[in-house]
Amino acid sequence: MNNMTPTITSYIELLSSEDPQFKTLTGLRPLRREGSPLVVRTSLFAEALVTIDQEQYLLCLPLSSEADSRLALFCSKLKQIYTNALTEYRLLPSEISLSDSMGRNVECDLILHRLPAGESLNRAITHIATSRIRSALNLLKQEMIKIGFLHGNLKPSNLIYGDNGRIYPIRYHYAQLKADVAAIEAEFNLIDNFVNQHPEIAEIGEHISPTDYLKELPYDHIFPMQDMKYRVRQGELYGYLDCDLREIIPPQFTYAEDFFENRAVVQTSDSKMGVIDSRGHWVIKPIYDMLGIDEGDFEARIGDEWIKIDYSGTTIK
Repeated sequence: MNNMTPTITSYIELLSSEDPQFKTLTGLRPLRREGSPLVVRTSLFAEALVTIDQEQYLLCLPLSSEADSRLALFCSKLKQIYTNALTEYRLLPSEISLSDSMGRNVECDLILHRLPAGESLNRAITHIATSRIRSALNLLKQEMIKIGFLHGNLKPSNLIYGDNGRIYPIRYHYAQLKADVAAIEAEFNLIDNFVNQHPEIAEIGEHISPTDYLKELPYDHIFPMQDMKYRVRQGELYGYLDCDLREIIPPQFTYAEDFFENRAVVQTSDSKMGVIDSRGHWVIKPIYDMLGIDEGDFEARIGDEWIKIDYSGTTIK
């Protein structure tokens, strides 16, 4: 880990440029106010609000080596968790180059954190039926206990009441895994107190409980993936859903693997294999008889010839 730490000024300057240079991110657009990117500084991070393919994300820059090193370990462990209670939160190693306080260039990690469609609990509590909010909070608490997830900074502004009726935590910067149940329950007691301090809002009409959403979906099987999205099977074909259970890639592949670092190996109906990104665009065209991942790159066979292809789809050898 490098002792040189970037400045928030250099981060804002990068996002202010017409063509910000990233190593892997494409299609990113910083949201702006009066021409300036929306960047907020917290104690250990600079958070920029951005869009990628019309989805909103927090693009978080660690401003200390302490935060950077802890997050690397946390994100590695998070990849092993299968849950629909969390949204995408992943480390992008050496994604950008910025200047530190001495004017030296340093490669910087970023955290890409997807924001679910919805509104903060602070706002939702003023007009959503209180019974819905309590039901969604209880579901979230049970799922957090199941995976041992302690948020570390759980408060209404870090909870989103989603358009699908679920509540999602955001900003996992201080989170822990394999946490004690009592500690998780104590966090939620603070949120329960917040809800109880507001006037009760009655339910108008009926609604589907958030626990029933998976049962309502028209798929034969739903497979949670490590990036908090879903792979689905409908008949003999596979496709993908986003974190909010919306279909982003319709079932069309005869074989499909989970996404890993925004890439998935799939097979078409003519038995040819290729690699897609999370938008369904071909990174490696489906012309290969066999294809697999090898230490971050792809090994592919066409006929009797084997070649190696990198993350961007460029042939290495």
